[in-house]
Amino acid sequence: MFDNASQTGEPSGESSNSFPMSEAFSQLDRLVSPKSAHSISGRLNCLCRPEVADELERIYRRHSWVYDSLAARKNVETLRGRVPVLAGSLGDADIVVKRLFHGGKLGNLWKDRFLGAARIRNHIPLAEFLNGHGIATPRVIFASWRRSWGVVRGEVGFEKLADGVDADRYLFVSEEAPGDWYEKATLIGELVASMHRIEFVHDDLNLMNIYIDESDRLYVLDLDNSSLPRRRLGERVRRGNLARLERSIRKQGRKRARDYVEAVVEAVHDSYETAHARANG
Repeated sequence: MFDNASQTGEPSGESSNSFPMSEAFSQLDRLVSPKSAHSISGRLNCLCRPEVADELERIYRRHSWVYDSLAARKNVETLRGRVPVLAGSLGDADIVVKRLFHGGKLGNLWKDRFLGAARIRNHIPLAEFLNGHGIATPRVIFASWRRSWGVVRGEVGFEKLADGVDADRYLFVSEEAPGDWYEKATLIGELVASMHRIEFVHDDLNLMNIYIDESDRLYVLDLDNSSLPRRRLGERVRRGNLARLERSIRKQGRKRARDYVEAVVEAVHDSYETAHARANG
């Protein structure tokens, strides 16, 4: 649980689900701000869990970013992703840290520059909201950002997950299909249905943003572009989100046998429809 509460705003409206949006958003109120957030530069903002506050303070006195601190260490682990993600330690915690960048064509122009801090701050309530509903996503350890010359740059640190791989690698990296591919495809479809049941849409839903750990637990990754649900999910949005994932499966599996790829798509789709109908029946 977070502590050191301070007053911040909450989104209007409540979810009809058991874990309300206001409770998820209020996690921002319960974070510690290290002293370094005020002593290094007035432009630095940091929200973190209390157990890492002292270590963050030491790092921000010597480095602009925790990411830079990790990059300077020997034998640092670089993880797969659209943007570089580094794994290391923060005090007693094993973490992964990523700098925030725009994706797509916007990324070519704006790179790591944002007009506000919402995308960085929102990692915290989003993670709390999903985990509160039993949808696993890495716990946020800290979120930091700086404003300079009218733009914001930031980084986010997460707990490091148990050993595993993203769903893309699991399903398509080897020459032969894994023996339990149907089971995993079914779990992926059910995962998406679970998100839609609480009116949540992952705005970058693809196989690389679904992680399967060594105990076969599925995690949702990369919530950068997503937001807390504000209204009931429409049929068009729901179908479009599922279609996005299906396009991802076909794209990531383009070097594999077409029959296998289409079988994965069908298994994901059918398990989604079954879970969705069960939840709404």
